[in-house]
Amino acid sequence: MGFIGKSEEVQNALVKGLQSNVNQLDKLLKASCGDKGCCEYNDEKFIKEQLKSVQNNFKEAEKDDKRLNNILADGNITQLQSQLVQPKKQIQQKIDELNQRISELKKADENAKKSGQSLQNASEIDKLNKDLDSHNASKRSLETLSGICGYAVSLIQKPKNDGECKDILDKLCSGLENFLGFNPESKGYSGDGIVYSDLDRLCDGVMSFLHGVLHNIQPKLGLHKDKITRAIESLNTHKHTGKEGFKIAIGEVVQGVKQYNEGVVKSNNLVKEPIEDLLGFLREDGDGKFIVEYNKIQVGKVSGDPKAEDEQVKSADGLLKTCLRNTETFRRGIDNAAENVLDLNNNCAIKVKHAVSNIDYEYDRLATLSNKEEEDRLAVEKRVNEQLGKVEIAVKNKVAADIKVFRDHVIDKLKVIRIRLQHVEWKLAGYVTGVEKTWKKDAESIVKEVEEKLEKALEQVDGSTKSVNKSAIDNAAREIERQAEILKQKFDEVKRQYEEAFKIIKGTEGVEKSGVVNQLTELYETVKMGVPADDLVRYTSGEWDVNKQIAPLSGAIQSNVEGYVKTLWDAVAAGMQGVDDDYGAGTKGVEALQRHVGLNLQKLGLFGTTLQDVLSKVLQQGSNSDLPSDLETVLYFLKDAKVNWESANPPLEDLLKPLQEAFSTKAIADDFKTHLRDLLKETAEKGIGKLNDLIKTQVVDTINQKVKPLEDILEENAKLAKTELEQKAQEITSRLLSICKAVTEQGGGTKDELQVLKNRTRNFFEGIKQDVERLKTGKVATWISEVGELIKTEVPNYAKSAIETINRELTTQVNNAKTNILKTVRKRYVTSIQLLLNQFADKVETELNPLPQQIEDDKHIGYKGFMNTLSGYNSGNNLNRFDGNNSVETLSYAFSAFGGPVNM
Repeated sequence: MGFIGKSEEVQNALVKGLQSNVNQLDKLLKASCGDKGCCEYNDEKFIKEQLKSVQNNFKEAEKDDKRLNNILADGNITQLQSQLVQPKKQIQQKIDELNQRISELKKADENAKKSGQSLQNASEIDKLNKDLDSHNASKRSLETLSGICGYAVSLIQKPKNDGECKDILDKLCSGLENFLGFNPESKGYSGDGIVYSDLDRLCDGVMSFLHGVLHNIQPKLGLHKDKITRAIESLNTHKHTGKEGFKIAIGEVVQGVKQYNEGVVKSNNLVKEPIEDLLGFLREDGDGKFIVEYNKIQVGKVSGDPKAEDEQVKSADGLLKTCLRNTETFRRGIDNAAENVLDLNNNCAIKVKHAVSNIDYEYDRLATLSNKEEEDRLAVEKRVNEQLGKVEIAVKNKVAADIKVFRDHVIDKLKVIRIRLQHVEWKLAGYVTGVEKTWKKDAESIVKEVEEKLEKALEQVDGSTKSVNKSAIDNAAREIERQAEILKQKFDEVKRQYEEAFKIIKGTEGVEKSGVVNQLTELYETVKMGVPADDLVRYTSGEWDVNKQIAPLSGAIQSNVEGYVKTLWDAVAAGMQGVDDDYGAGTKGVEALQRHVGLNLQKLGLFGTTLQDVLSKVLQQGSNSDLPSDLETVLYFLKDAKVNWESANPPLEDLLKPLQEAFSTKAIADDFKTHLRDLLKETAEKGIGKLNDLIKTQVVDTINQKVKPLEDILEENAKLAKTELEQKAQEITSRLLSICKAVTEQGGGTKDELQVLKNRTRNFFEGIKQDVERLKTGKVATWISEVGELIKTEVPNYAKSAIETINRELTTQVNNAKTNILKTVRKRYVTSIQLLLNQFADKVETELNPLPQQIEDDKHIGYKGFMNTLSGYNSGNNLNRFDGNNSVETLSYAFSAFGGPVNM
């Protein structure tokens, strides 16, 4: 009799549970420790001999109808149970070691974090946690298998506890066979049953039988046991009412069994549906959502394009959220079906709980690691943006500051250049004025004077005396020619020396006190004291020995002038030396000049005293006046003039040589009479007149009326000298009469030559003026304008453009660096999420794949299988076979048709 409620079914379920747990333990041990493993128990002998032997016994037993009793009785279970003691102990030891190692690494990371160091053990801790989870799974499998083995052994040792279901069903079925007259040999009904002839009693017996069966198994039917309560009550109520009561009770039984089986199907489906939904999301042959979205994540597309990178990150995050959300739905579904899980058979319920526990762990692991990956990605992105942003700003600020310093430095240098160019322009303007007003005017004056004297000479020439004075005329003509040539050479010399001579005569700016004109004013006192008036002209035997008379005079003048000028020059040189290296840093040059003048007051006389007073007042004004700095500037330029003068100014003997040549021979008084008188007179008038003009225009105004008394003295002495010179000139003019007459024949040619010389001189100085003017208004003005444009516009614009260009390039480079770094970060993030999702999907599929079929099989195992078989293929149509009009014999066959499917 093989219906599901017999003890063989209990044994079958037990053996199936043992077989499943042995297979699961084998897989877990290989997963946690490998074929040879890391634990002592997990050696090759245990896995390949003990476990393999048990597995083979199960497989062989499946081929034999008597496998159930053989599996439980052959000692394999007892042996397996004893073999599990040591592995369980060893795996617990391994778990303790792993926990200790994880604690040590976590403590090391905590200490590193407190000291500001980077964490080094995160990956190792994650690996150890995986090992720990795997070993815990092996431990749980060992415990489950050990429990099942213990239950199996208890069944073997205590057959009486085979189960109430087996006792009850065996006795009830045996009794029913006898009650109905069942023949075990013919497998039919002979009509010999004790109540076979009474249909009412038969119905009563069947109802009693069904009531006993259903009443005894109801407490074990689980969640839906109440579905058959009305059937049991109806059977109890109508068990003595015969056929009519049987119809009512059987209807309730059919309805109750149907509702129970429907409840089981619904209950099992509530457990199976969330599992199948999650599997359908993950499986390639399901909805395919996971696979489709997973394949859309292309790491290669994260190529530096921010938009493409964002799309890939969003795809990975989207699939991650969808996966977590579906898993949460699965967990809620299982939680809602918790009592339905408990209603499953024990083995199936354990597997479901085990799978749910593992999936919970994988869910938490996926959520934790993905959150960590996202936090790391966002932190790195933020750090990269912040640090590179700071670097960009710092570099831009540094570049702007450095270029500004460079710009200001260049502008300062350009300003110095512009000032110097302006000085050049100013000097050139002075040169033009000097050429126009001084040199050109003086040259024209000299030529004009010569012309005038030549005209006078020609007017006074008497042709009758020509032969007598021919020699003298020839000499005079040759002398005039020679002097004209010398004058021409001097004019040619001007082209090279006019700049230096200008500075020497009037100073650098044309009005300085250091000029020779100014010094001549101060020279007079010394000349006067050094040269007695009565020594100006000496007569000897009616002749004027010019060479002898002029030589002492020039020697005395030269000696006094040299001493005076040397003293003054030493003072000025001291001032220039003081300003030599510190120009622009005070008035050290003026102070040096004042000290040197003070030390030589006796040599410089009244001028030295006056100059000392003036310099003292200048220095007292200090920063309240520009005069100290202006005077300092004069000394600065005097230094340059000194260098030029020393290189261009000829020695004194060279300057006096023409004078010595002109008067190197003696002349009879009669030969020089008129000409020398006129010459000396004109020279005195010119010199005194020019001296007076220069004193009034240059000296008096410059020293603020300090030397007014000196002007009167100089003018008075100059007049005395004029009178004396006129007297001497009157005495010798008569001697020049013959000479003046002698130039008649040569006068015309000389006049023409003088006109040519005059034109050449005018053209020469005009050319100099034009050249200097062109230089001043042309190149120099252009240079000044260009330098001004550089200072005002070009240098600032160039600096601004350089800053902008560098900033643009810097921004580009920083952005490229950000892009490359973020590309790597996002690519790594997407790859990590892909790996986590793939591992999660594999683990979930491994856990859930067998469960739907096992939950489906649960309906056909144990009491659920009995209730499912009880409904069989009969449904309500079987009850129609109990027709009250049929004979007992017919009824017996009808009941056999009813009971046949139930007995299957």
